[in-house]
Amino acid sequence: MLSRLHSGAAGAAVLAAVAVYVVIQHHFRDLEEAPARRKADRLAINAAACFLWPAIAIVILATVPGSVGMTTQLTCLAVLLYLVLDVRAVVNYVGLLRDYQGAETLSERATQISTAAFAAGTLLLSAGGKDVVERVAPFVFLALLLCVVSAVPSGNARRSITRRAIWDATQRVAVAFAAGLLALAIAVCVDVRFAD
Repeated sequence: MLSRLHSGAAGAAVLAAVAVYVVIQHHFRDLEEAPARRKADRLAINAAACFLWPAIAIVILATVPGSVGMTTQLTCLAVLLYLVLDVRAVVNYVGLLRDYQGAETLSERATQISTAAFAAGTLLLSAGGKDVVERVAPFVFLALLLCVVSAVPSGNARRSITRRAIWDATQRVAVAFAAGLLALAIAVCVDVRFAD
């Protein structure tokens, strides 16, 4: 069960994510050109993700039995740093938006993370005891779920959405979160091994 402190911190992070998204979309509401509109959408989604990641990490880590070790904490910060750098990449990108990681690249990343999640999940769940399984299973499951969800619309459906990039940016964030959850699963296992 989540404590009040955990649920309060997660709730504040979600509210901050929504506020950041709304403020950025409001700031760029008058953009007429499709490329500029798509870049603004990507910026809003990626900036909101920087606040949403701590909420997800807090909720999942609070429900996992045992304490959170140093490796897990550092991994949470490393994933957050990656998300912040992704925001900087969107802000600094000046090329053609169609060249900004096309659908094939996203699909490849989702496939790679799914494969890694299956491999890590199989290894971690078979090598560890019941304690490790209870701690790691939610991370591996959510990583796989996010990869599958990000691959739901076909490339043709995504190409038909030309003016906005909300769904495209959300899929990229889902794949980044999946990679982060997989990294957290491995970090939790490392912490369990160090505690033994």
